[in-house]
Amino acid sequence: HPYQHVYFNALVDRTTPEYLRTHYQLDPWKLSCREGLEFLRRRYPDTVIYIRYSWPVALGWRTLPLTDRARLMLAIDDEAADFQILCGPELQKRRKLPLKNALYVRKVYNSTLLTVRRW
Repeated sequence: HPYQHVYFNALVDRTTPEYLRTHYQLDPWKLSCREGLEFLRRRYPDTVIYIRYSWPVALGWRTLPLTDRARLMLAIDDEAADFQILCGPELQKRRKLPLKNALYVRKVYNSTLLTVRRW
C-alpha cells in the first residue's frame, strides 16, 4: 500500500538498478503523481505553486480537494512553471535522468516511480 497494484514477477532480476522502470509500466494508475502533488502541498503550505503540465499530473491534480487545486496550478507555459513532476510514462521516457537534484523521489525495488524537481 499504496502501490499494491504494482506487479513484480519473482523471476525478474530486481537487483539491476532501474531495470523494472525501463522495461515495465509500474504505475498504470498514476498514484505516484498525486503523491508528488501532496508533497509540494505539504512542503509549501502557503504558496501558490505552478507545476509543469503533463497528463499524468493533471489526472492526479483532478483528485485533489478544491482548496489544494487553487494553490497548485498547472502551467502550460514552461517558463511559468516552478516545479516538474515526472511519473508514469513520462518518467520512463527519460531513463538516464539524474536523481541527485530531485526534491522528492519515490522508489520501489530500486525502480523510480516518481521524481519532483525544480523546473
